[in-house]
Order: sequence, then C-alpha cells, then structure tokens
Amino acid sequence: MGLFQLVLVLALAAVLLPLGIRGLMWRHMREHRLRIPGIKPVEPDGLPEALAPIFEAAERSLLPLGFTLVGARWADSVDICESPRPERVYRHAESGAFAFVGPPLPGMCERPYRVGFVSCLRDDSVVVTFDGLAHLTPGFPPSWICFDHDVNDLGKQWALHLHALEPRGGLDAAASISLADWCARETKALADTIQHWETVGLTRRIKTSDPSLDHHSAWRFRGRPSWTLASQFLRGQRRVLAAEAEQAKFRARQQLWRDNIEPVTDALEPGLVDARAAAMEWGYQYGQDSRQQYMARRSSQSKWWVGLASGAACLLVFGWWLGWELAWILTAVLLIHELGHLAAMEAFGYRDRRILFIPFFGAATLGEKVDASPEQRTLVYMLGPAPGILLGLAALYGYVNGGSLWWLAAATASLLVNYLNLLPISPLDGGRIVETLLLGRFPRAQVAFIGGGSLVFAIGAWVLRDPILAGISLALVISLRNAWVAAGALVKARQRIAVGVPEAEQVRNVFDLLQEPPYSSKPAAQRVRLAEVIIPRLGHAPASLRTAVAGGIVYLIMLLGVPVAVAGSVYAFAPDVWESFMIPADDMGATTAVAEPELDARALPLRAKDESDLNAGASDAKSSHASKTKGQPRSRSISEASLVGR
Repeated sequence: MGLFQLVLVLALAAVLLPLGIRGLMWRHMREHRLRIPGIKPVEPDGLPEALAPIFEAAERSLLPLGFTLVGARWADSVDICESPRPERVYRHAESGAFAFVGPPLPGMCERPYRVGFVSCLRDDSVVVTFDGLAHLTPGFPPSWICFDHDVNDLGKQWALHLHALEPRGGLDAAASISLADWCARETKALADTIQHWETVGLTRRIKTSDPSLDHHSAWRFRGRPSWTLASQFLRGQRRVLAAEAEQAKFRARQQLWRDNIEPVTDALEPGLVDARAAAMEWGYQYGQDSRQQYMARRSSQSKWWVGLASGAACLLVFGWWLGWELAWILTAVLLIHELGHLAAMEAFGYRDRRILFIPFFGAATLGEKVDASPEQRTLVYMLGPAPGILLGLAALYGYVNGGSLWWLAAATASLLVNYLNLLPISPLDGGRIVETLLLGRFPRAQVAFIGGGSLVFAIGAWVLRDPILAGISLALVISLRNAWVAAGALVKARQRIAVGVPEAEQVRNVFDLLQEPPYSSKPAAQRVRLAEVIIPRLGHAPASLRTAVAGGIVYLIMLLGVPVAVAGSVYAFAPDVWESFMIPADDMGATTAVAEPELDARALPLRAKDESDLNAGASDAKSSHASKTKGQPRSRSISEASLVGR
C-alpha cells in the first residue's frame, strides 16, 4: 500500500470512528420504546435494604438543610426496558419543597446518590433542580422550569435551587402540597410530555402487544431527532466523565494529604465509602437488568438488518480497496466464518447472537453466556475457521480438476483468512483457544499474551506496510493498561471470593474491593466498567487438565493439518503444479542448458524464427492492449488477486 492510500485509510478511519460511535448511540435510541410512566407510593421500609447506605449518606446532608423524611415510592422510567427506580421523599419545612433521593443513574457523576429538588409555585408552574441529569433525557414537561448546574455538591445544588426561586417570588411564591397530590401531578405532567414529544415530531406512536402498557401503546424516537439526541447524550457523557476524573484526582490528593501529613478522622468518610459501593452495585445490577429486558424485547429482524447494513458497508470498502471480484469472495468467506461461530453459539445456548461486519477489519459474531464451560468456548472459537477451511479445500479441489480462476481465488481467500485466524495470536480465534485452554488460571499471563499479539501485529504492519495491522496493534497496546488493572483486580477477587458464592454476593464483594486502593482513585464510571469485566470472568471456570490436553490436540491437528491437506491436494491432483513449486529455478535452468546442445543444427534457424514470431506477436498484443486500456482505470483481476493471495 502506497503512502497516499495509507493516509487516505487513516483519514477515513478518523472520520468514521466518531460517526460510528454516534451511529451506535442513534441505533440504541431508535430501538428503545417509550411509555407513560407510573408512580407507586410505598413505605420507606419497602425499599431494598441494600440501598440503606445510599439513603443514609443523603439524609446526613439533607437534615442540616431543613428536610425531613415524608415517604418513599417506586417511579417508573419513561423507557420500557428500564426497571422502576426506588426513591425516598423529603420535604423542606420552610418552603414546602420536595427532595427526591435515589441511587445514581448510569451516566451520572461521582456522588453516590441522586437528588432532585422540586418546588410547586402558586401559578401552577414547577421549578426543578437536577444535578448531572439533563443529558439523559430528551426533554422535560413544558410547565417545568428545569435547571441542571452539574455542581456535584448537595449544598450548592440547594442554594442554586433557592436562587432560581428568587425571580419568581422566592419562598412566598411556593405552594405546599401533599406527596400524593404531587405524585398525581407529576404523572399527568409526564403523560403530557410524551404527548408533546409526539406533537412536535420527536416520537411517533406504535402498537405493541405488551400487556403491561395501557391501551397497548408505546412510542419510539424518529430518525432525525434521534441523531441530534445521540450527539447531546455523547457530549453530556464526555462532560460527566471529565467531572468524574477531576473529582477522582481531588480525592487522591486529599487521601495523600491525610496519609502523609496529618491523620484526620472523618466520621462521614466510612459512610460515603459504603454508599459509593452500594451505589455502584445498584447501578451495575440496574444496567444489567435493563440490558436483559432490552435484548429480550429486541426483535430478531433489527439484529439482521444491522448485520446486513454492516455487511454492505464492508463489501463497499473491499470493493474500493481490492476490486469488486475479490470483494464478493472475501465478504462471502467472512460470512461463512462467522456463521460457523453463530451455529456453535446457538447449539450451546448463547443469548443475543448476532453478526457484525467491521469495514477494513473483518467481522465478528457476538453472543453472551456467562456460565459457558471451557469446552463450549473452545468449540465456539474452533467452529469459525473449520467450515471455511473445508470449503477452501473443496474449492482448491475444484480448481485443480479444471475449474476456473474463481475457484482458485475462493480457495486462496478462504484458506488464508481462516488459517490466519487459527494462529495462536490474540485476539484471533487461535489466540482465544490458547487463552481458554492454557491461561484461564493466570489472568496476568493473558495480558502478556495480548501484548505479544500486539507485537506480532506491529511487525506484520511494518513488513507488509499495512495500516490495518498497525491499527489492530495500536488498539491492543491501548487496551493493555486497563487489561492489566482488570487482571490484578480479578486475581484479588478470586482470592477474596470463595467458590460457589451466590452471584449477588460476588457482585457485592467486587464493588467492596473496588473501594480500596489503587482502584478507589479511579472515577466511578471506570470502576463500574472494571466490574463489568471482572464479574463475568469470575464465573468462567479454568479448563481442566483433561480439557486442556484434548483441546490442545484437536487445535494442533487443525493448525498443522491445513498445510498438510493443501500440499497433499496439490500433490495428488495437480502434479505439474507441485513440480513447479518443488523444482528450484536454478535446476530448471541447468536442465535447459544441458539439453540445448543436443538440438539438431538444422532446427536452430527454424526455432529462432519461431521464437522471433512469438516475441513479435507478444509485442503486438502488448501494444494493442496498452492502446485499448490507455487512460482507463486498472482493476485487479481474479487471476492477479489469486496470485497475490498465494
């Protein structure tokens, strides 16, 4: 690949990556369904006991501000796939304002609780002050005057709420209503909001068979507004992550000061640590439950449409890069490879199975099964290359028995793609097999193995001048630091958590671990993502000796059997091709030189004339071809692609 093509590919990647991220968010919003939410009042004791540290930490800050506990409730989300949210309700004695306290939502800041202040005014308007939530919703009820200062401090948030009341009459303009009246008023406001979104063209009504929805009605976002909302959400997430990183640095400096300069006893700090652990645990479980509901409601048609769209994009990229003849073959080879993975996942009961093509890089088959055994994971990895290798050998057999160059191109592409995936390099299928069979007990060795894979890809990129291999190597290098941290946390978690512990206790112990150094200095979002890596791997039992030996033998047979099968096929069915590969060029020249003097002298002029005629004919054909193709773009033919592949 030339310098111009290299720069062009890198420029395209730089443009497509942000668009791809925004496109994934757009698709995520398009596939969600909205509803009119409901509210269910309960006693404070009716909320989960695991959330007690969160409510206690918030109450310690609210009581000095003049708030008292008046009740609790479960509030539905506007999103059908999200579970109800538990909240405690406090009232301000002087102003009658409500404070709704709950665990933080995914995408919020570092504070271990979520608080919204609400004041009802005498003119029927409502003043609401959130903190780090505005980017998580497409809009608020028209009658609500909403503020989101994102200060990450409860005292400042309350002060800003009082400041927002001053232009509207201050505390004298506030009306005191009961919690039941407010819940009814809020439910009506949210229903009006859903209707307003439909009126302005943000959403459209759809029919659904879900019996939990009134009138079996739901809404979904329209295409163009969803694109704008995806950008809004991503900008808000970047802002929140930046605020979390700054808070994490401040806590690290504060902890360093406490440890090295003057020991200070803070009575609130242990409570905040427990509250943060409980908040992150709840956020993790809430996110997992919502995701399961989302996947259960997601139609299989949407998955296949995404696969078809990504496959079409991959075909276009390959056609521009390699030529259309080879692009069709290579896309078909990738599809057959991924169908092998998909069939194995379906046989073993993986959930959320789907195929996704990645332009410039290839394709991937996605699926989930937390309790998959080492044998099942190994077979899933093996059954990707297996059908492609068999079809490649069949295509090679068709070519050596008189088939066209299409057979040779298909054989070359299929054998190369699938055999390269068998090599013991992470993150290829062969590398995954090695990790599953040999490195399951050694998380840090897996990271070192990934580092070796990044080095191999870097060497391949340097030798072949291939930007795709360079991009893979760079991505692996970037992931090494987080992978090493996750490996260390996994080792500590395995030492702390006994075998056979229920999953809920595993999750709790993992988040307790993440409150300790060196993980405590990381932002909450990073710690939650770290837990999402650790917790599934806790359920992955390492391969037994018998499984490792048996799987290793099968893997070696596949790894060594492919070149043997290819060589045997060529030797058995195309001996002339075999001889052309096996006889060195020097030997062929020597044989010709020895045979040359034995020619009859009378045949020399005739032979010279024949050679002259052949050369002249070749020259005429070459000039004719050049005149026909002058000024036209040159495309790579099947024969050239096959030779390059070989």
